[in-house]
Amino acid sequence: MKLAKNFILDGKIRLVHDENNTEIDAGQIEAGCLAGEMSFFDRQPRSIRLRAGKKGVRVLAISRAMYKRLCVEHSFISVNLLEFVVMSLDKLIRNSTKDMATMYKQVAGLKY
Repeated sequence: MKLAKNFILDGKIRLVHDENNTEIDAGQIEAGCLAGEMSFFDRQPRSIRLRAGKKGVRVLAISRAMYKRLCVEHSFISVNLLEFVVMSLDKLIRNSTKDMATMYKQVAGLKY
């Protein structure tokens, strides 16, 4: 399987986790966001599946070959793309940390 960074142009992508042949919703990615950037760079299998939203989705898929070519021929584009990936991952980590803190407070019975 060729991994690609997917830039969502239009529509939404559902994130689903398969557990015992049952799909569990894990969130969604909207237009203007990236999907697949972690597995693109670390070359590990994706931990979650992507499903197109009910109204469909348009995606710009950037393959590894395309990215390498951008790095050589258009370095300013590849740097901007990399900065966008960093910001995307930063947002993911910040949101996950916030969600974990909220969940801990609920489980521990703390008021917030």
